[in-house]
Amino acid sequence: MGLDMEGVFSDTEVLYVDVKQEMLETLVDAVVDTFKAKSKTYKREKWQVVAAGDDDLSLELTSSACDMLATLRQQLETINQELAGPLFHPLWMRVAENIDDYLYNEVVCSVFFNEAGAQQLQYDMTRNLFLLFSEYTTKPENYFKQTREACQLLTVLPGSGLLLREVLLANVKGSSNSCSDEEAETALRDVGVRRLTKQNALAVLMRRIDWPQSSLH
Repeated sequence: MGLDMEGVFSDTEVLYVDVKQEMLETLVDAVVDTFKAKSKTYKREKWQVVAAGDDDLSLELTSSACDMLATLRQQLETINQELAGPLFHPLWMRVAENIDDYLYNEVVCSVFFNEAGAQQLQYDMTRNLFLLFSEYTTKPENYFKQTREACQLLTVLPGSGLLLREVLLANVKGSSNSCSDEEAETALRDVGVRRLTKQNALAVLMRRIDWPQSSLH
């Protein structure tokens, strides 16, 4: 009885794909789990009481983020040296997207911010975390869409932020002066928000503890 060589190679190919996928998932989990472990102190930062600096030029990376980001950089560099490009490319993208989910849910949506705290978080993310991934892509911010848009909302000028918050509140609550879904979505696009839903964007804006409370809340 002759061997079905096409079937043998097909089974081998499927096995190879499965093993490769499992290996990538294991590596992604290891990198992300280490990042989470290193971020415990960063998560406990008091973003609502950060003291304002003289100007943006005085900002420096939050000290509790140094080890977290240094370890991430080292792990990615090591894996990049060991894996072929076609394997490393999907790995770093999945790492970035997993970290984006984690930071959005466990940092942004779990604490409150004053103006200086919001600016500090934006600096840590845009000038440090995102830039770390610029080794692998010219648009690293595209892989941190939730965190990027949350930072944009948290640091929007107070007048614009309060107006946007009222628009979203009226739309979500369906008050008598409610605006349409299209108007609410246009208002979000005007400040560069396209990924976050209206509800999520509103939840982020509500994290600004130093803004006046809304009469609609």
